[in-house]
Amino acid sequence: MNGGKFNNSDTDKIMHDLDNAKPDNVLSERSDKDKFKGISLSKGIGIGIAVIHRRHHNIVKIIAEDKEAELHKLEVAHTEMNQDLDKKFDSAKLGMGEHVDILEAYRMLAKDKGWYKKISDHINGGLTAEAAVERAYEDMWKRLSGTSDNYMRERLHDLRDITDRLLGYLYGDKGDDNRIKEADNIIVVAQTMGPADLMDYDYSKIKGLIIEDGTPTMHVAIVAKALGIPVISKIKGIFQEIKNGELLGIDGDNGYVFIRPSDSIRQKFNKQLAEREQLQKRLSTLRRLPPKTKDDFRINLYLNVGLNFDLDYIKTTNCDGVGLYRTEIPFMSSDTMPDVEQQTQYYQNLLDKAGRKKVIFRSLDVGSDKLLPYWGYGGEENPAIGWRSIRITLDRRAILRQQMRAFIRSAAGKELNVMFPMISNLSEFQEAKETLMLEFEKEKKRTGKIPKKINAGLMVEVPSVVFQLEEILKEADFVSVGTNDLAQFVFACDRGNPRLIERYDVLSAPFLRILQAITVLSDMAGVPCSVCGEMASNPIEALALLGLGFRNLSMSGSAFGKIKSMVRSTRIEDISDYMNILLKSGRRTVRPQLISYANDHGIEIY
Repeated sequence: MNGGKFNNSDTDKIMHDLDNAKPDNVLSERSDKDKFKGISLSKGIGIGIAVIHRRHHNIVKIIAEDKEAELHKLEVAHTEMNQDLDKKFDSAKLGMGEHVDILEAYRMLAKDKGWYKKISDHINGGLTAEAAVERAYEDMWKRLSGTSDNYMRERLHDLRDITDRLLGYLYGDKGDDNRIKEADNIIVVAQTMGPADLMDYDYSKIKGLIIEDGTPTMHVAIVAKALGIPVISKIKGIFQEIKNGELLGIDGDNGYVFIRPSDSIRQKFNKQLAEREQLQKRLSTLRRLPPKTKDDFRINLYLNVGLNFDLDYIKTTNCDGVGLYRTEIPFMSSDTMPDVEQQTQYYQNLLDKAGRKKVIFRSLDVGSDKLLPYWGYGGEENPAIGWRSIRITLDRRAILRQQMRAFIRSAAGKELNVMFPMISNLSEFQEAKETLMLEFEKEKKRTGKIPKKINAGLMVEVPSVVFQLEEILKEADFVSVGTNDLAQFVFACDRGNPRLIERYDVLSAPFLRILQAITVLSDMAGVPCSVCGEMASNPIEALALLGLGFRNLSMSGSAFGKIKSMVRSTRIEDISDYMNILLKSGRRTVRPQLISYANDHGIEIY
């Protein structure tokens, strides 16, 4: 290397395959009969007392003696369960993001009137409340257990958990018997569990989660990841192996579980935990420092927001604004369609809390794995590429018009940024933008209270858009890359399928070349381009994005400090040169090379 630059003679060394290199982690070096290897669903390390999670109840009495008494018992248990869930979720400091969406969907499922009616019908048919609850689940399981749709599989997981939870209330057992309340640090061990189960514990004490049967898209794994809890899965028989109260160590960075770790292993855990605590303290000091690279490039860092009343991260991170506001959450958390006035109130609340910071509203993105209880959906074999998102709202144009009207009213006197998701071609974007501007003209004539400026953009997440991007950029005010769906569609790979977990990587050269083409075209057109997908929340992947030319990243609030630390320890010119070399790679992934580069150059990718 010469002066921090790369030349051709460095290429062979740079492209050296690091797959055989030993991991730089002392916890992974021990060979022990009490050390088990699984798949990491959430990184991090922890040590604590095992708490075995069980809730399934055996139904003892099936036939009811008093139908009215059973209906009353069901009503009391159902009401108490939902009141407790509301308290748990509303009091929890969960931040913002997909995990909040999941918990809200879980809460809606627990309140679902159709499910409750099925249980009541079984009681009216002669079953006890407990037997009726179990029968209602069995009916659903018979219909859906053979589905290949990931959303429906996760919905069955959630329904199993809600069924067990309601049975606990019917039996007077709310799941507290297995808790070791006096322990300061616990590691929860389960065969499977639902996302609300974490709320049953003091999750500040949860130092790890072991799920024998789990996947990265399992709802409890997503919630745990958002809370910073390491999660390991796919260790056959681990649920039977671990005993309640045993000391466990969990290494989510490398996928290991230690049962009764030795003194030396415990010391290594404690040392790494102390180092990570110091890191968190150091990250908190970054709040007032600008997100500038070592060579003085300003990177704009935004937040992805879930619920409009949970915006603590805007203040605590000192971010540049909200790069993605998921407007479907008010729709999902309501029993009926929110009208224009209700929507306007939601959006005004967000804008008021954001102050002068930029806010980008994403128009209603439902369908696929986000179904509204008051809408009728026909069954689809491939919902991820079916009738969803902008396709629904363009077909049901009144819904889109109402939301555009609410956006315009909420942003009166301010700048309004609206982003349309799942755009597949230029004409779709033109239709959506035209709907926005027609509502703008109507509101201008009606009251004159309008935004001082309107910017209309789109999410780049359907591959066909990449091939039309030059034309689209002539009409778009900004674009944002949704890497989650874009990667899924580019690789034709279901992210929720456990057999495909390691089959593709966003840090493969072909996918990175697509991302580079997007930012190059955007720069040439003078149109701001950002990334709001999961890549922006992962330091090593965000580093690659900087090297590809992205200067606007929108991420989860919990990842903000780590991304900012990475930005401030990076030199843009160097990583750009390096990425141009890596883009020529034929390997399945260039992740090892990027990690090695970051370590060699002192870039913080914790």
